[in-house]
Amino acid sequence: MTQFRESKKNMRVFTESPTFVKDLNEMIKSTGATVNADDVRQPKYNYEEYKETTLDSFLRANYSKEMGDKNMNWWLAKTIPYAKTSYWDLISTCKIGEKKGIVLFQSKNYINELIYLGNPRLQAIYHKEALTENDINITKAIDEANKGINKAIKGVKISTANCYQLSNWVANAWWLAENGIPTVLVCNGFLNKNGENYQNHIPFATDSDWKNMFKAVAIKAGVDKILDKWVNCGNESFITISTSTQNKNSK
Repeated sequence: MTQFRESKKNMRVFTESPTFVKDLNEMIKSTGATVNADDVRQPKYNYEEYKETTLDSFLRANYSKEMGDKNMNWWLAKTIPYAKTSYWDLISTCKIGEKKGIVLFQSKNYINELIYLGNPRLQAIYHKEALTENDINITKAIDEANKGINKAIKGVKISTANCYQLSNWVANAWWLAENGIPTVLVCNGFLNKNGENYQNHIPFATDSDWKNMFKAVAIKAGVDKILDKWVNCGNESFITISTSTQNKNSK
């Protein structure tokens, strides 16, 4: 049987719950988006196999090959073994007004899990090693997203060197909106007051634990400026929200 990390266990239990659609809709209620039982979502979670999903693969399967390829080429300079676009805990279609949209969902389980300087693959720069073409391309992609967002709302400062995970998430939400797909980005903390520490990380016991950590990271990346606001990207808009939910896998 595949061994799951805590986050994978939590997502599996969350998505397999009979109240999953209801729970997700409650989380995104403030955005006006809705998810129905027949909306398509990836990945599928089960005890025997776990496969995270990438945005480009989701777009190929549920929109078009061209859209998926466009996303991949925006993020990567070369499609070589082990080079992937970002992995997501959950991607789902949804309804936003009268349009088909997307929910991007990422979760964290431990205090400070979201805080580090940048993409580990880019840490080579601190050791004076050469960056790969893909690393350089990702930097350009996030910079492009940052410039695009700042046309609508000033003060955002996402980058590969500044809160990379959150920067990555926001950049991809921007890209979808820029390409005509309204998007809800959900940044979620799983709460587990009885959870055990993991590699010196402490589980979120309360909503305040999650909010305090996320707020600190959001401020550092300037994402606090766009939190809970629809950002108009020209072709469509995206919104970033912060939520927390009780870990149903907890004791």
